[in-house]
Amino acid sequence: MKALFLSTALFAATVAPMASADQPIIRNFQAQVNPALVPVLPPNVLIICPDLRVSLENEFVMPSLNVRTTVRIENIGPHNYVSNPGQQRVRVRIAGAFGTQEELSYNFTNLAQGHAREWSFVRDLQGAPMSVNARVLFSPVPDTNPFNNDCNGSNNSANIST
Repeated sequence: MKALFLSTALFAATVAPMASADQPIIRNFQAQVNPALVPVLPPNVLIICPDLRVSLENEFVMPSLNVRTTVRIENIGPHNYVSNPGQQRVRVRIAGAFGTQEELSYNFTNLAQGHAREWSFVRDLQGAPMSVNARVLFSPVPDTNPFNNDCNGSNNSANIST
């Protein structure tokens, strides 16, 4: 009981100075997590979480020295990915011959469970190799939509070289 009184008194002392309508009080608090208080989910709780996987594939276009690269994003999770425009994209970085660099961006909004989107581009190799990196980028602004959170960040990028 004494501990409960002390924690209640500490909380009251922390928030006691109330802001008036014309004078808001702003404080910086640093949260500290006690591992003993971290909630444990029961085994029958369903977590809503899509899983987006990025992959790359090269196809050589003969007889020229061109290569067609296909960028594929697939929702392999158990739920639909549902979001708003501008909150996510696939960024593709191409490091080409003679130190050239190029960046492409492919936007997407929704991706149903089990479905995929693909984008392709063709580049002239000019007799030198190129490397490609594709990565899903998400908006850094948090929201309350559980259907646009990716549970598995380990498969959100891919690399390929010619």
